[in-house]
Formats: sequence, structure tokens, C-alpha cells
Amino acid sequence: MSTAHFEASPPAYPAPAARAHTIPAAHRAVLQRIFADMETLTPDGRRDSMIKILSFLGGAAGRARERLDIHAQWLVATLVARLLRESSRPTPDVSAFIDAGEQLLQLLD
Repeated sequence: MSTAHFEASPPAYPAPAARAHTIPAAHRAVLQRIFADMETLTPDGRRDSMIKILSFLGGAAGRARERLDIHAQWLVATLVARLLRESSRPTPDVSAFIDAGEQLLQLLD
């Protein structure tokens, strides 16, 4: 009985068509709606939304890390840090938070 030996290694990165989006379209739409409405929320509502967005995008960034080059990893880390900084401030800069969140959302797609 003979067995064939195949030496095949998976590609370092999946082909672009094979990549799944890090953030599903339905979640992306919800995040964009939250960003659009954030200016109209109460301070407590803003903080709650910021924490939820930071948690979601931070998790998505962690899952996407393997498929990103070193420069993109640095950008993602910088944007997550900006989200964390703004959400931690006593009076967050909502426009800075939204800007960083939208940039991160775009980068993770």
C-alpha cells in the first residue's frame, strides 16, 4: 500500500476574494447609524455608545490583525487608542471619536 505525500502549505494571506469582511454589512450599518446619532445623545448616552463601539471595534481589530501588514496594524492600534482616549475623558470630543471610529471601520473592511 503506498501513500502519497503532499507538501502543500497554505498561502500566507488568503486571496482577496476569499477574505471574509471583518465587520458584517449589518453591523457596519448599525455602527454608522450610531455615529450619525451620537451628537444628539445625552452625555450618558454618548458614553454608553462609545464604550459599546470601542468594545466592538477593538474586538474586530484583534480578529483582523493576522491579515494586516505591519503598517495597517500600527494604524489600527493608533485608532483604537484614540477611541479609548476619547471614551475615557470626562468630556469626550465626540467628533474626534466619530472620526477615529469611521476611519477604523473603513480600515477593517
